[in-house]
Amino acid sequence: RTLRAEVEAQGSRILVVYVPRPSEANGRPDPEDAALQSLREELDLKGLVPAGAFLDLLPVFQGAYGTGPALFYDAQGDIHWTAQGHRLAAEALLEHLLDARLLPPYPA
Repeated sequence: RTLRAEVEAQGSRILVVYVPRPSEANGRPDPEDAALQSLREELDLKGLVPAGAFLDLLPVFQGAYGTGPALFYDAQGDIHWTAQGHRLAAEALLEHLLDARLLPPYPA
């Protein structure tokens, strides 16, 4: 069985989130980014996940990079988000979940 089948068997829906590396977000890609770009395109374009079940954070991080507080910690090779990076990802995730109607309905 696939991961998608396992998730759906539990009554849930799958969501794949692409998390960019700092070099992708800042527009200065390194050689490892090419393989990630290929994976990102396959996930988005090949129908490997159901419609609405893929969230690509790369455009979100690229759009915000350098416009405010740092999104990633500044240590060489550190890929971890700062509080601002987490906030940005959380806002994008919530918007996606609402738009794709992946959240369960709340009682009125």
